[in-house]
Amino acid sequence: MSGSNLQIVGKLYIFIYIFIYIYIYIYIYIYIYIYI
Repeated sequence: MSGSNLQIVGKLYIFIYIFIYIYIYIYIYIYIYIYI
């Protein structure tokens, strides 16, 4: 039970990290687009 719960939390963290990376990339892309 504890092991499977940890796996779910791990997947959730990976999803959050991917979401943050995409958000940062979009933010930088928009910033460069406006700056240029």
